[in-house]
Amino acid sequence: MIVIAAIIGIFTSSDRWWLFFILVVILAVRKQKIVHSSTLLLLIVYLASIGYTLLYSHLHVSTLELENTTELTGQITSIPEINGDLVSFRFNTSTDDNILVHHSISTKSEKVALQTNLSYGDICQLNGTFEQPMETRNFYSFDYKAYLKHTYHIEWIFKSNKLLTCRDHVNVLNQLHHFRQGQMIRIKDAFSSQLAPIMNTLIFGDKSDLNDDLIDQYQRLGLIHLLVVSGLHVGTILGMLYLLLIRLGMTKERGLIVILLMVPVMIIVTGGAPSVIRAGAMAALICILTLLKLKVPVIDQLSYIALGLLVYKPFYVFHIGFQLSFVITVAIVLSNAYLLKNKSSIQQLILGSFVAQVASLPIVLWNFHTFSLWSLPLNIIYIPAMTILILPFVLMTYGAFLIFPSLPLWKWMSYILEKCFAFIHVCMESIEKVPIGKLIIGRPTVVFIIILIIVSLLFLLSLEKKRYMKWGIISLFVVICFMNIYPQLDKKAYVSFLDVGQGDAVVIELPYRKAVYVIDTGGRLSFDKESWQKRKSDFNTGKDIVAAYLKARGIHQIDALFLTHGDQDHIGGTLGLIDEIAVESVVYVQSTARKQGEVQLINEIGSRSIPITYIEQDMKWQFKHVYLHLISPMNVDQESNNRSLVLYMNVYDQGFLFTGDVEEERELSLIQHYPTLNIDILKVAHHGSKTSTSEDFLDHVTPSAAIISVGKNNRYHHPSEDVVKRLNEKGIRTYITAESGAVLVVVSSDMYMIKTVRE
Repeated sequence: MIVIAAIIGIFTSSDRWWLFFILVVILAVRKQKIVHSSTLLLLIVYLASIGYTLLYSHLHVSTLELENTTELTGQITSIPEINGDLVSFRFNTSTDDNILVHHSISTKSEKVALQTNLSYGDICQLNGTFEQPMETRNFYSFDYKAYLKHTYHIEWIFKSNKLLTCRDHVNVLNQLHHFRQGQMIRIKDAFSSQLAPIMNTLIFGDKSDLNDDLIDQYQRLGLIHLLVVSGLHVGTILGMLYLLLIRLGMTKERGLIVILLMVPVMIIVTGGAPSVIRAGAMAALICILTLLKLKVPVIDQLSYIALGLLVYKPFYVFHIGFQLSFVITVAIVLSNAYLLKNKSSIQQLILGSFVAQVASLPIVLWNFHTFSLWSLPLNIIYIPAMTILILPFVLMTYGAFLIFPSLPLWKWMSYILEKCFAFIHVCMESIEKVPIGKLIIGRPTVVFIIILIIVSLLFLLSLEKKRYMKWGIISLFVVICFMNIYPQLDKKAYVSFLDVGQGDAVVIELPYRKAVYVIDTGGRLSFDKESWQKRKSDFNTGKDIVAAYLKARGIHQIDALFLTHGDQDHIGGTLGLIDEIAVESVVYVQSTARKQGEVQLINEIGSRSIPITYIEQDMKWQFKHVYLHLISPMNVDQESNNRSLVLYMNVYDQGFLFTGDVEEERELSLIQHYPTLNIDILKVAHHGSKTSTSEDFLDHVTPSAAIISVGKNNRYHHPSEDVVKRLNEKGIRTYITAESGAVLVVVSSDMYMIKTVRE
């Protein structure tokens, strides 16, 4: 209970004040009186955790004095990661500030030199400029700035244009990291490109070379923990080492001492993630207690380790690996008596996997927004296969490679491993093709996450008490079902103008979720690069922003995807989106003047059996409280911007106009052909370019608010100062995504409200 109070206190110190209600409910369930000494102790721990976290955060504020261009001296504190023409590493400056360095590689020969010579612990002198990490720019998106702050105490990124000098700095810690880096390079050079990334992941906890699509696949099927060095891996490795020592004739006591000494080495060599530290600390504590012949309940051991880690670094609590590692372990321990009582090994495995799924569900839904029904059966198969067969065989293959590098034994073993993983991944792909199993539930609201946590806790307590288990399962099922149907009960409409940089992407959710429409998918211009410059994976606005947002909203299907015209910043993310979210139909303008990129995209959409509707004349349709009018261009042969599709929508008498990239000529056409086009919210055309949003057009549509979707520091200098001035002079509230981040308009039956990410 003290650990729970401490964790809730740390979370509360950020902005999650609502978690305090969890502590209140726990006290109520345990029937603790307010004036009881244990209750007062928990409240003191809760308040002390808030104060300690705030103090800890204050003590780790950067003291760097920034200049536009500067030179830095310090030490590399992570294994440098080279991705195409970019090398990244963490760096501790001479003033003891932690920063992240991004260095652009200019030539192929420089890349080869960096791969060979740049290592953990090197003392380097750098030249470059500072910039702040990217803040979250879309609702529900990953907060990279907070991640760097909480995980590494990093507040600045240093864009290096020149590595002036680097020299080795030898000590025991650096030598261990050099060993890890060197072994990962050896594995990469010796084993196949399919097997080497997996071996480095399982042995050294490094996923940098693992294919992003493969990682996503493990994530979607609820198997991502198999690619994380955790208690499963630590237990297997230390267990194999202990048995080997005993077989070699060492006494049990000396074997435990060797294991105890090996734990910190293993934590460093496997990457030092919170889950590894938890498992390593647990193994060390067990060794110490066994040597001292002391008996301490497992739950108390976990509590001591958790408290120790949180005192050392309270921000560990924000790390998903820390959360999942402790929550699942505690859940298994609390339900251990029930799991072991008159159960076969198969029953224990099934029930244990189910308990882990229930315990981790609030964390999984909050962070990943999806849940796979395949997760339970696959874990039942894959966990024992990984523990008993695959991981030991991976370690034996690596051992054979180290001890007998000149013999073909390790090559034969690696061939077997490669075929095993190929079979596993083929099975995973086949399962993913089954049209059932993946549930996109979305991020729970504050109310729902509180209810979900409470129900999960009550279920685990019912296992511990061996009572009311069926009611716990039923309650959990009811909560999940209600979360799924809640959007169909919500009478509000939601219009989200996503921040996709220099581009457009809008998500429209009609009242009662009658339909979901997406207008454009954003996109980035790509340039030809030599093979050595190409990165492992390219950022895709459709997949990484639009699809991620839809999943967070619990949206599993798009009823219509409107592509306004063929510019890359409007359609570039289309394939990334439709490969993640089901699309019922694509709406596109009919034209005889399509670019090559448009033709290729249309062919790709067709190959996925998604129907395309080509618009040649206006379309109108309506739902209850909603009227939509799709305005086609008068001349389908005109240049790309002016043949943009324009959509007018009226929801609860609030008018929206989405204008694509139309320019002044097309605006005049709209004035002439639609004399009563009065609106409330205007999506400003062409990112606020001076060629659009004329004074006559604004006088005609008379919006009260305008949204400009534009990239920060874009090469086109959008939006035009004249356009912004024009909007301000007419008293139109203007939201620029480069400044405010994504913009959400919530429309109810009597009003609308505008929110931004930065508010």
